Amino acid sequence: MKTRWPGSRTGSSVVLVYGTETLNPFVMAKNEKVRVKTEHLAEDLDAYDNLLDLKDYSPRLEEYAAVMVTAVKNKMDLALRNLNQTEKRLKEYRQKHIAAEWEFHNMMLGCKEQVIGQYGSDSNEIQSLGLKKKSDYSARKRKSSADKLKKA
Repeated sequence: MKTRWPGSRTGSSVVLVYGTETLNPFVMAKNEKVRVKTEHLAEDLDAYDNLLDLKDYSPRLEEYAAVMVTAVKNKMDLALRNLNQTEKRLKEYRQKHIAAEWEFHNMMLGCKEQVIGQYGSDSNEIQSLGLKKKSDYSARKRKSSADKLKKA
């Protein structure tokens, strides 16, 4: 005898077959690559606490025993602890990397000043470092007094 689980949508794949233990009447997650929503996880943790309070809980399937649920919860807690420690280490390494980038950048600015001092501001050597030669800059053109009068 087949019956739809109460509250299921028409055409839903959730079908309860009486007398079998292999079918789960609850819809399992579709996309397990994304994190569980915070409110769903909070509900699960509340349900877990209440499950532990049930003294006579003995499921037909051993995989849903309180001991197994506790083991999976401990696995989740350990993974979260590892994630938090890894994120903390990542922040520390990111800060070290940023400091090293700035140290390198400032070192290169100093080297460019030293090359200008050694070879002059119009040398090919400063051009090889990505700077412009002094002669490559065009001189400013002065505005004539006639241009000033036209604007006024």
